[in-house]
Amino acid sequence: MFEEDLARANGADPSSDWVAPANLGPLPADLIDRATRLLSAQRERMAALDSSRRSAGRHLAAVRSIATPPTDQSVYLDVTG
Repeated sequence: MFEEDLARANGADPSSDWVAPANLGPLPADLIDRATRLLSAQRERMAALDSSRRSAGRHLAAVRSIATPPTDQSVYLDVTG
């Protein structure tokens, strides 16, 4: 894990070395339900992550839209409305 994080920080993609196994045959029948649940959970998580990413983007856009005042003046942000 640490090595992968370090590789990513340096611009490398550690997953690029992975090669999918070949000739595994069909998925055993007793694993189909589990695989289906896992795939569904992954898709739900991907949707939640995408929603979080979009929300963070909107927040970042809002923050960036605030004009930067001159540095010689005090700045107050009204967070209560």
